[in-house]
Amino acid sequence: MGKNQVLQSIKIKSLAIVLLVSNVLWADSMIEEANKILSNKRISAYNYKKSIDEKEGIYIFDCSTFVSFVLQKSSPEALHALRVDENHTHARAKNFYEFLSTLAEGERAQGWMGVRQMQNVQVGDVIAWKYDPKLKKRDTGHVVIVYEKPVLEEVGLWRVRVLDSTKGRHAQDTRGENENGLGLGIMWFRVNQEGFPIALHSSDKTKKPIRRDIAMGRVL
Repeated sequence: MGKNQVLQSIKIKSLAIVLLVSNVLWADSMIEEANKILSNKRISAYNYKKSIDEKEGIYIFDCSTFVSFVLQKSSPEALHALRVDENHTHARAKNFYEFLSTLAEGERAQGWMGVRQMQNVQVGDVIAWKYDPKLKKRDTGHVVIVYEKPVLEEVGLWRVRVLDSTKGRHAQDTRGENENGLGLGIMWFRVNQEGFPIALHSSDKTKKPIRRDIAMGRVL
């Protein structure tokens, strides 16, 4: 190998290291901000009408408001990439899904990187899914922050500990029996042969999985 080839190889490896470190730092930033909120929380509830008082530790919001709040502090560029529907003040769950679903694996755009395969998901990544409009739900879907690296429990089934604001509890949830709002819990995701998530178990993997349109991404 000639001198020029060696130098080119070194440059490529150096760039790869820089990109890897950058990804880790941004993921750490997401989790750092999320942990600040979690540790500061004194009162939390799930509600479409936002009420945040950081000094008093009050966090009342829905799932998308929570993730948007974290993005506002850790990556405004990524937040601004998300569409905000008419008559709304922030991106909703379906807006997260709609943007993330356009990104191919590893594709970078507007402060985000696409993640398609569950095996590539890292701490700090965002997972969003949307509901079928025919269901006529008030919620457009749900969005969570990955809190721990996903674990493959069996072929096609991944266990993921998530941080979110929700009306219902997940498995091994930090929220009390009659509590909702911000907390940690375990979910399971079913993937197809390509490793793409196609269904989920919100709290009990023994029950029939719920099929959803699911998209994932990483803040850069």
